[in-house]
Amino acid sequence: MHVSAIVLAAGRSRRFGEGPTKILSKVKNKTILRQLMETISRCAVTDVILVTGHQGEQVSEHARNKINSIFAHCNKKFIMVHNARYEEGMAVSFREGIKAVPQDSEAYLLFLGDQPLVSENTVHQIIETYRDINTSGKNYLLIHPRFNGKKGHPVLFSSDLRPEIEMLGKDDQVRYLTWRYREKAFILDVDDPGINIDVNTAEDLDDLRRI
Repeated sequence: MHVSAIVLAAGRSRRFGEGPTKILSKVKNKTILRQLMETISRCAVTDVILVTGHQGEQVSEHARNKINSIFAHCNKKFIMVHNARYEEGMAVSFREGIKAVPQDSEAYLLFLGDQPLVSENTVHQIIETYRDINTSGKNYLLIHPRFNGKKGHPVLFSSDLRPEIEMLGKDDQVRYLTWRYREKAFILDVDDPGINIDVNTAEDLDDLRRI
């Protein structure tokens, strides 16, 4: 099964404060972004699309120097896309990422670049669940991982939703798309608090470093 990973790393992170973008902050000697990318590299995805935006030059340089080789070694295609309109929100970044996904991709895993603790096992579970669903003939279009009653990321989108994702604009939000297809969504309970741990503030980063 051809599954693509889209990693959103474009946001301005206003609550995080001034200075380098939060995804380039280090936790245990590695950037938040690199930790997530290393996890993705061990998963059954065919290609990985990194969407940059705010401080795009710095993020792209880091990706070329520290991340590109990770995927080269595991034979996965790594693509960087810059969203110059990142101020318009996450939906636009998702749309720009989808444009770079090969047409034969069957599903898309949407990752947030500031969630380095998502486990490899969770990603495997999501992909295997989608494969099993397809085999059984059930028509689910989304898979949401859930931990302790709270849904998180990555979310899997069926390629059947590609036309709608490609039409997302600044006034649209990804959650509205997932709400529209809520009856076609499969909720997958996982033992992984990392699906809901992200870095929005300097305090969040301090908490992450204590884990």
